Amino acid sequence: ALGRAAVGEDEDFFAAGGDSLAAAELMAAIAGLRGGPPPAASLLLAAPTLRALRARLAEEADEDAAGMLR
Repeated sequence: ALGRAAVGEDEDFFAAGGDSLAAAELMAAIAGLRGGPPPAASLLLAAPTLRALRARLAEEADEDAAGMLR
């Protein structure tokens, strides 16, 4: 979604160049991998790093989406 090959675990999505369109693309990709509806793109405001996003998705009992971010 950021047009980069790698993003650090603790790198802020928005500081790395992410915007609302990239956030929506990322959530759509997560939905495609888990075969369900996408999480709200606003989730990235509360969890802007891969580590935080993975933890937040796991908290919401969404283990499939959290696992794909590893």
